[in-house]
Amino acid sequence: MNKKRNILVHTYNREIRKLVSKVCCLVFCMLSVAAYSQQIICHGTSSSVYKVDATENGGMGTSGSVYNWTIPNPNFSGIITFSNAPGTNEIKVDWRNTPAGTYTIQVQEKDAATGCLGPLQQLAVTLKNAPQPHLENTSTCVNPISGVLVNPVVLNPGIPATGHTFVWTLNNQPLSAITPIISVSQPGNYKVTVTDTTTGCEGVAMATISVSSAAVVQAIVKEAFDLNQVIVVSVQGSGDYEYQLNDGPFQDEPVFQVSQSGYYTVRVHDKKGCGDSPLRVLVLNYPRYFTPNGDSYHDYWNMKDLPNPEKASITIFDRYGKLIKQISPKEKGWDGTYNGYPLPSTDYWFVLHYYDEGVQKEFKAHFSMKR
Repeated sequence: MNKKRNILVHTYNREIRKLVSKVCCLVFCMLSVAAYSQQIICHGTSSSVYKVDATENGGMGTSGSVYNWTIPNPNFSGIITFSNAPGTNEIKVDWRNTPAGTYTIQVQEKDAATGCLGPLQQLAVTLKNAPQPHLENTSTCVNPISGVLVNPVVLNPGIPATGHTFVWTLNNQPLSAITPIISVSQPGNYKVTVTDTTTGCEGVAMATISVSSAAVVQAIVKEAFDLNQVIVVSVQGSGDYEYQLNDGPFQDEPVFQVSQSGYYTVRVHDKKGCGDSPLRVLVLNYPRYFTPNGDSYHDYWNMKDLPNPEKASITIFDRYGKLIKQISPKEKGWDGTYNGYPLPSTDYWFVLHYYDEGVQKEFKAHFSMKR
């Protein structure tokens, strides 16, 4: 009898445990799952947050529960990430390029200890199309002195006026323009915010208008009459420039080395197409030797390409200071004789008087005669 009673008690206790388990599972499954979110969002939304059991366990959800989140629509092309740890009660959805439409976010809670599943909670999220304006960075030409744009720039985001509003800013400062297409005359950072008046969705486009210009050019020749001379070019303007000497290749450095006297053309080219600026540069030099031997090569000594040659004069001396000849740059030059007699091969000195930019200057040096 006692043995039979013990079996009944054991069976009774087992049934009680089953009943309690069923009741616990039933109570768990009847728990309310509260979700919150924007139920209508705009295409291009970078991320949205979704959460259940927001008031439990300090906002961390039901203790001991695991949450399974899904968006079963095959058109969904975004990424779901957990805000805290895998299986927690809060996610972030990056919608990325998911097309417009209605998507159902599903979440189901599971008790990790009992395996009981809560009801499948669903939230419909409508993804609305947002305007997609487009602007391109551009460079325009300005006057190198005044900085005023040569031609205005037209900004067109490609969105029709009907059904949209437009807000423009320049360097984060609002503009009065409210039209879809504007013409601007200032460089800077432009932004347009386009709002769909039906959905309230916004699209933003930005463009930077930079400026360039033809150059105002100056050049100096360092150390006139040196054997090797340097032309240094300086520019005024807002362009990106490259430099050319005569018909040579363009280069990025504004420095040229030359060894012969004469006029050179320096050309400064704006890489963004705002024009070329040529400048004529005079390099002063003199022959270091001459060979008056009648072969028609270097038979006369003179200094050519001087500025204002009609005002210049050259006086030649021997090494002892004796006056040998006075010549003009406009003449053929000295033939190496004195009073019709050939002079010996040696060094001879000269004094040059000339005018450069209205200023009278003097230069002294020597050269060699080789027979």
